[in-house]
Amino acid sequence: MPDTAPAPAPSGAPTRAREPIVEVIGLEKSFKTQRVLRNVNLTVYRGETMVIMGGSGCGKSTLLGHLVGFHRPDSGSIRIFGRDILRLATWEMDEVKKRFGILFQSGALYNSMTIAENVALPMREHAALDRDIIDMMVKMKLKMVGWTKPDSLKPSEISGGMKKRAGLARAIALDPELLFYDEPTAGLDPIASAEIAQLIVDLRDKLRVTSVVVTHDMTSAFHIADRMCYLHLGDVRMIGTPEEFRKTDDPLVRQFIDGSLSGPLTAATTGEDYLRDLLGEE
Repeated sequence: MPDTAPAPAPSGAPTRAREPIVEVIGLEKSFKTQRVLRNVNLTVYRGETMVIMGGSGCGKSTLLGHLVGFHRPDSGSIRIFGRDILRLATWEMDEVKKRFGILFQSGALYNSMTIAENVALPMREHAALDRDIIDMMVKMKLKMVGWTKPDSLKPSEISGGMKKRAGLARAIALDPELLFYDEPTAGLDPIASAEIAQLIVDLRDKLRVTSVVVTHDMTSAFHIADRMCYLHLGDVRMIGTPEEFRKTDDPLVRQFIDGSLSGPLTAATTGEDYLRDLLGEE
C-alpha cells in the first residue's frame, strides 16, 4: 500500500509544512530464498511518531535494520533527511548517523562501563567537549529520561526498565533529530512499559524529535503513535492514524490489534489447513 495520505500534525507539535524525514520507496529484501520485504513504501514526517508493527517474522525488524544502515536492500531506495543513504560514502553515512539515535531492544549497554560512561561515550567520540561539560551533559540526559539511580552503577546492577532509560539517555546524547526504537517495552512489566511509552511521548513533545518505533505491544503503540504501519509477510498492509486502526474492518489488522485467536492470521494452523501442513500436502 503506497503511503500517499498526508500525515496529521503530531500532538504537541505546532502546525507546519510536513517535511519528510524518512522515505522508503519500493524496498525489496530476500535472505536466500525467503522474501522478507515486498515493495515497502513508507514516509515519516518531521516531528511525528511512526509505529511499525506486525507479528513475529513480518519484516519489521528487517525494515528497521535497513533504515539505520545495518542492511542493504535488493532494490528500492531509502532517504534520510533527504539523502539517499544507499548512495552515500562511508564518511557521509557517518555524518547522517550523528543526526539520529537508536534505542536497541536490550539497551546494548557496555557491561564494562558505568551508566555515566555509557551515556558519555557518543559525546567523547563525536563532540569536542571538555570532560566537565560532558559530565554535566550526561547528568542532563539521564534526568530527561527519569533516571533515579546512581550513575556509577553498571548495567548488571540495574533492572531492565532502568537499562532502557540508560540506553535512551545514550541515544539522545548528541541531540538527535530522529530516534529509532527497537521493541522499547519488550521484557518489561506493565508499569515499566507504560513509563517507557510515556517517556517516548515526552521526548517527542519536548525535543520535537521524529521517532520510528518497532513494536508488537499494542497498548504502547496506541499511546505513542501519531501514525501506524502494519506489516504482514513483508507487505505494508495498512498505514493510518490510531483512530483509523481502531475502526478498520481489514480482518488481518483487526485480528492482530484485538489479539484474537480466531481469524485469518491463525486460520492456516487450525483444522484441515493444519493437517495438510503437518502432512506436507498442498
